[in-house]
Amino acid sequence: MSSPTGIHKLQHICAPTLILAGRHDFMCAPEFSVEMHALIRNSTLKVFENSSHFLTADEPQNYIDAIVGFLVHNPRPTSCSTKETGESLIS
Repeated sequence: MSSPTGIHKLQHICAPTLILAGRHDFMCAPEFSVEMHALIRNSTLKVFENSSHFLTADEPQNYIDAIVGFLVHNPRPTSCSTKETGESLIS
């Protein structure tokens, strides 16, 4: 499996991140989502077992529930800075 270009930059994301994937996605294999999840330190991965690429059509209520649940449990961070520069990544 070849990683998408720029995937190495994901390790710099520190904000809470929700990654949604369909188990049967033919456009973006779920393995890429697993790789992204491993690189983003504050990420949550939700794989929809009965979905392809169109999560909103395949499992609309589960899609909504995943987003609402994530937002309820992950309020917007007040700051997020890089270790190297201390520069804020959230405005």
